[in-house]
Amino acid sequence: MTGILTESLHLNALFCPDYARCAGDPDTAAQAFPLTLAKYLPRVLVVDEERLVRWSLCEMLSGAGYQVIDAQNGREARAAMADEAHRVDVMLVDPKLPDGDGLLLVHEARHGRLRCSVLVMTADGSAESIEAAVTAGADRVILKPFDLDDLLRLVRQVCPAAAH
Repeated sequence: MTGILTESLHLNALFCPDYARCAGDPDTAAQAFPLTLAKYLPRVLVVDEERLVRWSLCEMLSGAGYQVIDAQNGREARAAMADEAHRVDVMLVDPKLPDGDGLLLVHEARHGRLRCSVLVMTADGSAESIEAAVTAGADRVILKPFDLDDLLRLVRQVCPAAAH
């Protein structure tokens, strides 16, 4: 089986030649099929508290040639942002997070060492909300609910995917 390597744990077993040996053990799966090539794929950080939104975006983006990291809160997002060995190329962030303000993450990305494109995904389409996102440093704002194809087009505009 051929495919694009990702760090999504739910996909690792698909690429492992011995499913029984690798099932549920990310360390074994990594030994059987190293993820070293994944560092050459553009890396997208998806930050949203809603599991279904994260899953949908991870599936769509990994299928489109991106390496995807998902975070359900600011703490997980900051850990991914701090990983200098695996630079983030695009960040998709919801301003409403359970442990804080997603726009603070945008601000930290812009004023810290992280230099990436930032897309804010929000259900609040008020002028104040959009202005706050842009002021924090968002490159683009997309309103929820959105079409996955529209979001993919935006991501490709700011960071083209690796060729298959």
